[in-house]
Amino acid sequence: MNTAASIAIQAKPAIKTPAKPPASAFRPGSPQAGHYARVIRELSKVVGFEAADEILLGARLRIDDYLIAFIYDDEFNPNELAVYVDMGKPGGGDLALAYGVMLKINFELDAGSRGVISMHPDTGHLFYSFRYPLNAQASGQSLLDTLIRFIGDFALDAEAVAG
Repeated sequence: MNTAASIAIQAKPAIKTPAKPPASAFRPGSPQAGHYARVIRELSKVVGFEAADEILLGARLRIDDYLIAFIYDDEFNPNELAVYVDMGKPGGGDLALAYGVMLKINFELDAGSRGVISMHPDTGHLFYSFRYPLNAQASGQSLLDTLIRFIGDFALDAEAVAG
């Protein structure tokens, strides 16, 4: 496991890359795929993770306590990267409190313009998800800054929600 010197983040692949990526996954020759590949490679370099191609093919990245999935679909939405941060299952035993905190966080996220907190229908895990624009200005550092800002802004609230 590598540690980036300028930030206290440990990054490693959390789930093995699927043997065959889904049909809508990253295809190196598609028009916006260059921005996607560049951003993921830059992000991997910043956090000290050397196997960026695993992420491009569907592996998830663990940064500290968060499991992060990057989903790029050049057929459905080639101009944005969907980012999902797994915050775990609601904890603490008081689900009403957890759901209330989740709704308050969504309100603070400006009605979804900065992402949303939701619950995965199968696992019951809470997720923060947002769309990251893929263009010439996009960068791995900017994507990491967005992730860190969320984690910093909502860490205390998330502790009340996720166990």
